[in-house]
Amino acid sequence: MEFLDQWFDREFYAIGGGSVLSARWNHRLSTDIDLFFSEKQVPVLQEQSTWEKISSRLTALSESSQITELQVRPNGFAFHSQFGPVSFFGMPRSTQDAVTTELEATTEIATESTAEILFKKIRGRVVNNSEYVARDLYDLIVAQFKDPDSLNYVFNLLAEVERQSLVYDVEKGDANVADFDRILEPRYPELVASYRTFNSIAGEVLAQNISSTTESLFAELSTR
Repeated sequence: MEFLDQWFDREFYAIGGGSVLSARWNHRLSTDIDLFFSEKQVPVLQEQSTWEKISSRLTALSESSQITELQVRPNGFAFHSQFGPVSFFGMPRSTQDAVTTELEATTEIATESTAEILFKKIRGRVVNNSEYVARDLYDLIVAQFKDPDSLNYVFNLLAEVERQSLVYDVEKGDANVADFDRILEPRYPELVASYRTFNSIAGEVLAQNISSTTESLFAELSTR
């Protein structure tokens, strides 16, 4: 945070991604940090001098091996630090009340709503890039019984063609996930007992067609 404080006020960005969901649901271990700029901060990001300074500083840290796997892009940057992976990007917010009044205790940075996080996972990765990442799908499955209202709200924000593409991919078997072993310390091991079980349940959630067997499982897990 001290590094980022050189250029940005903490009030202008929020923490999102799986780390926030993990803190709310305690459903898995998350080891990366996702930070997102607010729209108010975007003009600052577009200033060439700002990006040149940030890029120069990040490059120096990379060359001295203080950070690794550096990526600098037009709308943000990502790297690995001694504390774990960090990504920092400017993205338009897509849901109502996208940022909550819930603050991270140490930094006092705001957190994104569950709906905003889920929407980015579904549209940003699954719909737009056809990336069926195991951790994202696990989050969506858990959302089905932890916060179904947020998940339903997100699905209703999708265009009809987007919803149809999800169903099509599931039916055609294109939703086989990557990095299945990167779901760390799952609180619900029943969901990740096998690829077949996991893919089947994830497919039902994405297609919004929950079977009675899965519904019974969710009812049991939600009591924990």
